[in-house]
Amino acid sequence: MLDTGRYPSAQEGLRALLTNPGSLRGWNGPYVKKEAELLDPWGNPYHYSNVGGKVEVFSLGADNASGGDGENADVRSH
Repeated sequence: MLDTGRYPSAQEGLRALLTNPGSLRGWNGPYVKKEAELLDPWGNPYHYSNVGGKVEVFSLGADNASGGDGENADVRSH
């Protein structure tokens, strides 16, 4: 946000932290060093949404499915 003036779009996703999603002006990354940093503790890619400027990063838990309890519970950034 500080470098480009906006968060990555939903289409660009969290990969925009690793590689410039095109000719994005001001991009000064990579902001993460390894693709593995974009994985949750269960080895699944973190989910990312950007709807109307409301950004959320989340994991669907160990089962990688919405909902659940314990280790299968969703973990959200809000």
